[in-house]
Amino acid sequence: MARVNELRLIARVAQMYHIEGRRQAEIAEHLHISQASVSRMLKTAREEQIVRTSVVAPSGTFADL
Repeated sequence: MARVNELRLIARVAQMYHIEGRRQAEIAEHLHISQASVSRMLKTAREEQIVRTSVVAPSGTFADL
């Protein structure tokens, strides 16, 4: 159960950072955790594929060139 709660918190931190556009320090203050913890959670979110990055080339362009 602890792992599920940890992943929920990591997902919440990732949402606040990537979707809501909040700064790490702001997230840390809001959740009463350190900014270093927020940074580690964001790294974990990428490693656990909670956060995925995709790049979409504009129509009519060729990204391979």
